[in-house]
Amino acid sequence: MWNYVKTGFHAAKGHAGIWLLLFLYQFAWGFFLFRWINSTVTPLLKRYPGDTLSSSDVMLFWAEAEFWLTRTKEVMPYVWMLGAVLLARMVLTPLLNAGLYYAVHQRGMTGKRSRRPFLRGIRTLGRAFTIVYWLKTVAALLPLLYIVPWLHQLTLSAGSWSLYMGKGLPAIACYLLYLAVLQLIAMYVQFGIAADRPALFSLGLLAKGLLPASCIGLAILAIAAAAALFSASVSLFWAGLVAVILHQIYTVIRPFFGIWHVTAQHLHWKEKASL
Repeated sequence: MWNYVKTGFHAAKGHAGIWLLLFLYQFAWGFFLFRWINSTVTPLLKRYPGDTLSSSDVMLFWAEAEFWLTRTKEVMPYVWMLGAVLLARMVLTPLLNAGLYYAVHQRGMTGKRSRRPFLRGIRTLGRAFTIVYWLKTVAALLPLLYIVPWLHQLTLSAGSWSLYMGKGLPAIACYLLYLAVLQLIAMYVQFGIAADRPALFSLGLLAKGLLPASCIGLAILAIAAAAALFSASVSLFWAGLVAVILHQIYTVIRPFFGIWHVTAQHLHWKEKASL
């Protein structure tokens, strides 16, 4: 397992151009969310009465906010703008994945840099990757139709916080495990698409090597979480220029963990496919 992780790390370093592109993509998305929240949500929160006024003023604030959201159309321009950006993200993300997976596959199979593999992957695999991405999104959202109402009802009926956590946390943990397995399924299907192999072939490889694939994902996730925790801890306990620099460095290297995961899993897929 560690051999896949270590070799995948060195393979990921060979995709510096894609790393930079993914960083700019995530930066643009985060910058839009920041500007959107700062221009829409922050002005509303400034009107919040706070603890200095009576509870009736707070209730009046929330009643007014509910009326403004449900009975007027003033919120619709913001909703349409956010929806348009989310739709654009759902269109662009699978195209970027197509370019990444194609480049990783070509480099992993030949051991050489091919000319413009990223753009060629978008052209040849973009449609198939879009279908897989949308199916994965639908499969991820469907359980929420049951989980969210169930958690809401549990919040209303639970007599204590410990009872709520005892029932709610296992459900949330199961859902997160479901998302992890769903991500692995989509990843291996996309490896098959990049190699022009049937989806059932890749799913069979995943079923046979589910434990190593899960360990690879957990190892890289643990490293990424440790890096995020270190960055947050420095910012919390050692505020200053060094903390700002470390936080910005983590922002730059964060997309690398995603590429690293793809290259490590592809090594595992390639080894299983060659048997």
